[in-house]
Amino acid sequence: MLTVSGRITLVKSFLASLPIYYMSLFHLPASIKMKLYKIQRRFMWDGSLESRKIHWVDWSSVCKPKVMGGLGIIDVKLKNKAQLNKWVWRYGEESGTMWRKLIIEKYVREADPLIPIVDNYRHFSTIWKNITRPFSCYG
Repeated sequence: MLTVSGRITLVKSFLASLPIYYMSLFHLPASIKMKLYKIQRRFMWDGSLESRKIHWVDWSSVCKPKVMGGLGIIDVKLKNKAQLNKWVWRYGEESGTMWRKLIIEKYVREADPLIPIVDNYRHFSTIWKNITRPFSCYG
């Protein structure tokens, strides 16, 4: 049986990092986010997924940084947005890379835009739709 601090460490190092690759390419559906929150909460407070105990602190407070009184557990929703926005940052920073040249060739209709958004959104790849969704009027 792990202590609460041991379970917090496992949630931060293992459970929060499991979906990182998926979150860096796709927008997580709300149902998946809620399931991830549920697994993290139950494991942190109960030590198992089967039992149910009282959660003494609101999950949004637990996800705050330590300097703000939280436990420093990463919020899945914010992490997903940050991972997707990192691609937009990389698009602006990595001007000579092959993947950026491919995106420009395939999607860009105007001369070197900051974020490549085209008129016909349905012809985007699924990955690029997820990355540009916050910047598009079609998403």
